[in-house]
Amino acid sequence: MAAVDAEEALEAHAEAFQDAFAGVSETIENLIRNNTVAPQTFAEHVEAFLTAIDFEEPFIRALLSVHIVLLVTLWLLRKSHTAQTALFIVICVLIGSAEQLNRWASKNWRQFATQNYFDEHGVFAGVMFCGPLLCLGFAQLIGFLSTASTLLIKVKRAELRRQRREQASAGESAGEAAVASAGGQSASESTG
Repeated sequence: MAAVDAEEALEAHAEAFQDAFAGVSETIENLIRNNTVAPQTFAEHVEAFLTAIDFEEPFIRALLSVHIVLLVTLWLLRKSHTAQTALFIVICVLIGSAEQLNRWASKNWRQFATQNYFDEHGVFAGVMFCGPLLCLGFAQLIGFLSTASTLLIKVKRAELRRQRREQASAGESAGEAAVASAGGQSASESTG
């Protein structure tokens, strides 16, 4: 009988503890939910994004180094149209394959990073991988347009010079013909 009373007392205490624990657990969950504030402004989103990235991580440093090397390469080869075109194609292919790269990286991130930066929406890949590449590609497009406009101006000037030369030579030919025909008339008048 004492064992039954002890068992009932133990069950009563266990139920009271579960009720108290459930109440405390619910209170803690509510506090966490209510006190967690998501970023509201663009600046807060940028700050949250930057604090989530460990810039000391070798993977992040390597990614940033690749962008810097590509920028320097583009600057050094800015006068080589063939190299610029090849690099532009490489940039376009990299941007086009970003979704597949993000999918692969989300499965294999442990091989090269300390945390999984690769979400299903591709925010990290878009900002840290594609963003700088898009800026470089846009700068290249501006360079291509500048080169094209300069070449167009040179071609148009050369065309105008050629037209002036043709008009001048046509004018000289007409003047010589007029002189020759005037000379022919005076010779016939003197004989007649």
